Amino acid sequence: MRSRAPALLLILISPLAACAASRSHTLLAELDALGPAPTAGSEQPPDPSTPLGLPELLVSASLHNPELRAAWHEARAASLEVPVAARLPEPTVTYGVFLRSVETRVGPQIQRLGVMQGFPWPAAQGRATMAAAARADVARRRFEAMRHRVRAELRRPWAELAAVEGTREVLRTVDALLERAAASARARVSAGMAGVDDLARLMLRRTELRDKEATLGERALTLAARIRALAGVAPDVPLALAAMEELPAALPTEAALRPKLAQNPELGVAAAAVGAAQASVEQVASRRWPSFTLGADWTVVGEARMPGVADSGKDAVMVSAGIRVPLWTRSYGAEAEAARARVQAAEARRDQALSNAQAELARVVASFAGASRRAALNQEQLIPSAHAALNAALASYEAGRGALSAVTELEEMLLRYRVEWLQAQAERVRAVADLEALVGEEVR
Repeated sequence: MRSRAPALLLILISPLAACAASRSHTLLAELDALGPAPTAGSEQPPDPSTPLGLPELLVSASLHNPELRAAWHEARAASLEVPVAARLPEPTVTYGVFLRSVETRVGPQIQRLGVMQGFPWPAAQGRATMAAAARADVARRRFEAMRHRVRAELRRPWAELAAVEGTREVLRTVDALLERAAASARARVSAGMAGVDDLARLMLRRTELRDKEATLGERALTLAARIRALAGVAPDVPLALAAMEELPAALPTEAALRPKLAQNPELGVAAAAVGAAQASVEQVASRRWPSFTLGADWTVVGEARMPGVADSGKDAVMVSAGIRVPLWTRSYGAEAEAARARVQAAEARRDQALSNAQAELARVVASFAGASRRAALNQEQLIPSAHAALNAALASYEAGRGALSAVTELEEMLLRYRVEWLQAQAERVRAVADLEALVGEEVR
């Protein structure tokens, strides 16, 4: 009987442990399928002579972003903890010495060695494994959602940096046009045909433009630092000149995109959290079930004092079994009620995540449409008209017929239209980045 007990225990334990290990391997495989594991740094640092563009930065962010790396390790840790839930309680080994030995027929009892092993209710162990697997699924989905979020967060400052660099180039172009007007103003002053007020106004305006360009240069440094931090690269890694991403002229309608919200990563996290909370309810309910204890004791017996006693000095071996009886039902009921309340909280967060996703979809579609309309208006109508009018006014002023006020007014209009066009282009990029993070896939 003693030789059969370990085999019986293995038969009871092995399926649960194997199931937990299999589930852990499945979760780890799903995590690995999302892409390479993020690392603390690149094994081969970027060539400092090769500036990084947006594609390279996106790849670097997926591999080296610290926040993404933390989420990956949390997901991996949660997956590795699944077999822990199926682990049996640690066995208890006891040892005792009889300070005053008890005489028996076969001899005095000298010392005792015992071992006890607890066994939970088999279904309770399975529910604990399911709850751990559900928590691991939440962590994996958080990592996946963060991966999409990091891509969008990187594309937003890149688009703004492209708009800033484009605006600086526009300011330099306008400054060159005003230099032409300033040359004509100097010629007029030298010929006594005009006072120095025109020249002073032009110099003041050029100073304002140069100050704006310097301010934008400082803004570009801030954006570049943010981009490097998101990409997980060193602060001194050079960046390529930011350029706007090529985007489609139009996006699918909101109605066509709405079914894709089922793929929303944040909604997936919220739904998985509901599943984890429900699994926790099942796990808490299983704590009301009894658990068992099996044990064995070996008592060392000395030689009998009387000679000729049969079985003199024969050690005693005892097996025992116990059951844990759950009596404190009131506390178990409170724990179960708390678990059900957490399910309701998770369901409320899931509903809010769906509402947020629907509102965000409406926002990004409207934002893209509005930005596309403004970009087309400025590029096709306002900028060409203002540019032609400015050239005409500048030629008239250089010929001595026009007024400087017309030149400066049209210059300000052209600058405003070109900046609005750049900002509209950046807004289109941000809208697409937010949309792709929202639906969890590219929409181009």
